Amino acid sequence: MSYWINIHWPPFAKDKPTLSSSDPPYHYRVYIPDGRQHAGRELQPGDYVFIYETKWGRPRKDGEKYAEPGRQGIIALVYAHTPICPNPSEKHEEYLDGSTILWKWQAKTDKKKLKLGFCPHNDVCKILGYSPKWTLRGFGDKRSGLKKLRDKKQIKALLKYF
Repeated sequence: MSYWINIHWPPFAKDKPTLSSSDPPYHYRVYIPDGRQHAGRELQPGDYVFIYETKWGRPRKDGEKYAEPGRQGIIALVYAHTPICPNPSEKHEEYLDGSTILWKWQAKTDKKKLKLGFCPHNDVCKILGYSPKWTLRGFGDKRSGLKKLRDKKQIKALLKYF
């Protein structure tokens, strides 16, 4: 069993998480953009992933709006139900800055083991040894948004929030 952190943008209004369905909300999956999937090759079913929600994501070209500003901190601890796999139904998202991202690589999570909590940005940065001024933009292996935690003291400190 390993622990990871996955950076998420806040959900779009149409994707705002609810806990009413039998599946975990879409927002609580693990995501890696296409071309950076190697960062998740070690993620296995049974691993735990902290979900960090940024304040904003990139503005979309189609005008889709975020439901509200993100909380800027770790908002959930999820249990990986699957390894990172391609989701063939994902489409490229186009952004106002001209960039595109295909969030093709995903791991599904187990709703029964979803733990909600909150570890604020400054505490996350302090625990991980980063400056609190860093927005976590470009976080993770090869800027994938996913990073395996290897320091047991860091893991223990983050778990106190959940």
